[in-house]
Amino acid sequence: MKLSALTILASLCLAAPAFAQSATPAAPTTAPAAATTAPEMNKDGKPKAKAVRKACRTEAKSQGLKGDAREKAITDCFVKQRPDLAAKETARDQCRADAKAKGLEKGADRKAFVKSCEKDKK
Repeated sequence: MKLSALTILASLCLAAPAFAQSATPAAPTTAPAAATTAPEMNKDGKPKAKAVRKACRTEAKSQGLKGDAREKAITDCFVKQRPDLAAKETARDQCRADAKAKGLEKGADRKAFVKSCEKDKK
């Protein structure tokens, strides 16, 4: 008799947590706050470049990319989301390369050259 009472008591103790777990609904999983918040927007309704770059860097990091592959993934991601700014940055990069080719490494002359070059490319 003691054995069966002990067995019943043990099975009730072990079964109670199982019933308690199934009776309560599972807690809903929530996404991280960064993923649920909308990116900062410009006046024209497009996401700000800084926010886009940050998201692209995070994506490349989550993929485990490094070196040239990481840079290419970030650039491709940025071009997809903000092609208007990507074209502008390409023009700026070309103007900087032209300034370097002309020997304008630093200073006001280089800055003035790049600024006028960008205006010409518009």
